[in-house]
Amino acid sequence: MFMETVINTRRWWVQGSWMVIWKLKVSPRIKLVIWRVCIEVVPTSMRLKDKGNDCPSVCCVCEAGLENSSHLFSSSVV
Repeated sequence: MFMETVINTRRWWVQGSWMVIWKLKVSPRIKLVIWRVCIEVVPTSMRLKDKGNDCPSVCCVCEAGLENSSHLFSSSVV
């Protein structure tokens, strides 16, 4: 109870059935990348810009949209 008061972990809570990811028959590294994409913590241009870094927010792969996790891994065309 004390730790919950000191460290508020509810702000990191993301709904979803994460066991699906962890039960995949792939490398642990691939599982981690999939999980990081799902919770949107991949260091894309948009995330870096939100953290105060001065970088262009346009996608460096296709130069057609804003570089965020969903764009980079699903709609960016090489």
